[in-house]
Amino acid sequence: MSLELNPDFPAARNFLGFAYSSQGRYEEALAEQQRAGAINPDLRWSQGYTYALAGRAAEALRISAELERTGEDPYRVAIIHATLGSVDEAFRWLETAYEQRNSNIPWIASTPGLRPLRNDSRFADLLRRMKLPG
Repeated sequence: MSLELNPDFPAARNFLGFAYSSQGRYEEALAEQQRAGAINPDLRWSQGYTYALAGRAAEALRISAELERTGEDPYRVAIIHATLGSVDEAFRWLETAYEQRNSNIPWIASTPGLRPLRNDSRFADLLRRMKLPG
């Protein structure tokens, strides 16, 4: 396991956090994601996603606001908003990611945090414009 070789490998800590959050183990997820974010601040967005999943909207919005203020990846901001159920805000950020040709946007159809958007016609339109199967 990666963490046995390098306990401070931020990507492994972050993915472990995602695994915990998918199981509803939010406190464990946040502990891993906070550790990852302390090593690599680019990974702090994942805490916003987990806070949103856990129903902790204030904390999720705080992280989203930090990301927005610092000009972080709009795709990740969209994931936080989609998970919170802020559909219009999520699409606003996805459009920004699309316009900027964000490197994460090709994963739009398979990103778990964007599931709440998949039945919206704007999602299908975005996939169509990107020439991705819908």
